Amino acid sequence: MTDGVLINLLIWAYYISRTASVFIVLALGVVITANRYRPTKVLGISYIITSVSAILSLFLSVFQHFGSAEMYSSLQMASSVVMNLCSIGVNVCICLYIHKNYGMKKIYFPVFIMIAVSWIINMVIIAVVNHSDMDGSNRGFVIAVLMNVAGLVFSVASSVIIIRAFYINQQKEKAIPKYWLLSVITLFWSAFTSSLNIINYLVLLQKYGSNGTPNPTGIAGFWLTNQNIIFTLTGIAGAAISLIIPIYIVRMIHRVNRAS
Repeated sequence: MTDGVLINLLIWAYYISRTASVFIVLALGVVITANRYRPTKVLGISYIITSVSAILSLFLSVFQHFGSAEMYSSLQMASSVVMNLCSIGVNVCICLYIHKNYGMKKIYFPVFIMIAVSWIINMVIIAVVNHSDMDGSNRGFVIAVLMNVAGLVFSVASSVIIIRAFYINQQKEKAIPKYWLLSVITLFWSAFTSSLNIINYLVLLQKYGSNGTPNPTGIAGFWLTNQNIIFTLTGIAGAAISLIIPIYIVRMIHRVNRAS
């Protein structure tokens, strides 16, 4: 089997697994929301919102290969707004769960302060880089690197706040006491994939920047040669990991229902 055939098979596996996982999460979100166990309904809504965002992202990744560059750019800008709103919606749902089940009314403040500060820093990054003397071919890559680093830092910070809330209240939790542990696993995976994106932009900056190296060697050369395989394999693994928590919630609420 040639490398080209293997890559094509992996790409097809990626799209199939990612599409399947998105709609499975959507179905699980509906099941959790419709279940008679009331406390976790809001978490079900969060998975429905997550699925909407993922479907939009999947549509964009497909459209990138078949649509025009101008239309893709316009759709990407619009989707960024929708995805940010979906992210806020998911955080609202999780904070509502913590508030209603554990009585932690103040959970909203640190989480949404992190989100607000992240947005402000992103706007500052764009303004500063665009008004710098930096060569135009470098600006896009530098902005992407800095925004991804900022996004990673604040995403981890807000996730740690939420995980801590679930951890310290696990004795009060009637249905999903190990939610915090599974969240730690998904957090590490999310941080890993975000780090890969940062590495990718740094390598692209080295290759295509104003002082770039047309044919970089070493780690950068290895990355450019294998980036399709790396992102495809991580995408397939990510599709499986995204199912862990919603499957756990469905399993546990059915257990609670049987016991009641």
